[in-house]
Amino acid sequence: MSFFSIFSGYISDFLAFRKQTKSLSCYLHDQAYLSDFDSFLVAQNWNKNFVSETIMQKWISQLKGKTSTIANKVITVRNFLVYLNTIHNENLNFLPITPKVHDDYQPFIFTDEQLKSFLEYVDSLPHYVKLKNPKTQIGYCMLLRLIIGCGLRIGETLKLRVKDVDFINAILTMRFAKNNKQRFVPMHESLNQMLKSYCIALGIINSPGSLLFWDHSKGTPLPPQKIGGYLRKLLIQFGLRTRDKKDHERGVCIHILRHYFAFKSFKQAQLAGRNFNDSVPFLSVYLGHESFKETEKYLKFTSEMYPEAIESFNDYTSQLFPEVIFYD
Repeated sequence: MSFFSIFSGYISDFLAFRKQTKSLSCYLHDQAYLSDFDSFLVAQNWNKNFVSETIMQKWISQLKGKTSTIANKVITVRNFLVYLNTIHNENLNFLPITPKVHDDYQPFIFTDEQLKSFLEYVDSLPHYVKLKNPKTQIGYCMLLRLIIGCGLRIGETLKLRVKDVDFINAILTMRFAKNNKQRFVPMHESLNQMLKSYCIALGIINSPGSLLFWDHSKGTPLPPQKIGGYLRKLLIQFGLRTRDKKDHERGVCIHILRHYFAFKSFKQAQLAGRNFNDSVPFLSVYLGHESFKETEKYLKFTSEMYPEAIESFNDYTSQLFPEVIFYD
């Protein structure tokens, strides 16, 4: 990738350093954010050998998207400016304060009746008239139930193979999970038997290396984007599509099934009288989260239905993440 601002050489050197010390995902994000910053400086005809507060604030003011994305962009550029100050041994470049992140995401949660109706809708043949192979239809039906019943991510589910299913103990082995957090996922026995019947019907029960889900017409794996797109079409037909959604916001999508699982699991634990401090860590590990803060997003839906639960969660996390006080 080429850069064209007065800092082009420095950006290239900084990225070369980041590539050696950071993950590929982190490096690619840095590259994209710095490319945007570079283009902004070119558009502003900025030819000074430092970044002033004025030009920095102007750049920040035109950023669009989720507050978390904006914060990440500012952090990346700030790291680059720290790098410039370090190699020049001067504090010429203005270092911006990272904008606050406001998590206003509110997931859509199915009611039990809605979910039942939606599954019946998906199971009905008329919605699959464009599918060339009836086995693909069966795959979609099984895929949805596996995601709902285990709270799985679509990407990790599509990578499951027959060898990853322990039918005796009703356990899935998630080998290709987000952040490389491999985990074991127990299934309800009814779901286990359904999955076993599915594998028998498709003739893959004795083929350990076979994918559970694939495009039977092409004989290729199903890409997550295709599944997500198809589900969105079904949701539109079913009438559960989020309206007036901003471009950077997530509407009704396949990920809401994972939220539904988290909601039902949390609600079941609460109704069973289980201690909150015991429930959250297990749910976090089961979902494959890196931190309890990530799990907190899945419990946001309880703010109106279970306000005392949110208070309990905040009390719980405050013990794990004490407040940090900064001194000038």
